[in-house]
Amino acid sequence: MYVLDAVWKNPLAARRAERLAKAWPRVEVRTFSYADLPDIVVEEGWDHKAKMGTMAEIPVPIPILGLFRFDEEAVARDETRMREAYRGNGGFPFSLAAGGGAFVFFRSESRNFSCKSASEIRPNPEHICRPQWRIHQGIGCSHQCAYCSLGDFIITHVNTEEYIERLGDLLAQNPWQKTWLYDDVMDVPTLEPELDTLAPLMRFFESTGDRYLIIHTKTDRVDALIDAGAPRNTIIAWSLSG
Repeated sequence: MYVLDAVWKNPLAARRAERLAKAWPRVEVRTFSYADLPDIVVEEGWDHKAKMGTMAEIPVPIPILGLFRFDEEAVARDETRMREAYRGNGGFPFSLAAGGGAFVFFRSESRNFSCKSASEIRPNPEHICRPQWRIHQGIGCSHQCAYCSLGDFIITHVNTEEYIERLGDLLAQNPWQKTWLYDDVMDVPTLEPELDTLAPLMRFFESTGDRYLIIHTKTDRVDALIDAGAPRNTIIAWSLSG
């Protein structure tokens, strides 16, 4: 397990890291900085992804714990430094690792439909999904389904309190959006209850009255959802595949 050095300076984030470390199998905790990450990516082979079903041996996914940051210039600056220091020939989500990507506007564009910004929001007749804001926790998955290439590392950020505060601002700026999809490149409930992000997020959405959190999952780890004490304003969609 890799933990960003700044995580240890945030008491609530540090406790999340400690809980995840205790729960992860055969874990060795290593602290890293943004300057270290390009070399770590190459050493671990994270820059050459493959579908899990094509691998002779499927590795245990390695968590990478960091902090969301909401200063876009700082995120871009650190992303650029990491990309310049990267000596591999593959790809890695350095922007997400630098703390970006918490909230992303999904434009749902197609050849005959343009939606350049939130000011142009309208349904795309060629798509089921309409333009919308989506909220993210990170990227990666512990299910390691045969068709998927997201099983070798899991980037997740652990400053949940700041995340929810910023999310509240985003909801206030977009009163038209009633449902909010929580990640489509990560199965967050698999990290609960140790991550302790879902319960605070569910309680936040229940407090809004008319906004709903949508969770996609394949896991049966629902104890944290039940214990959240927020039975309303959360929609859960289960799927089965492998």
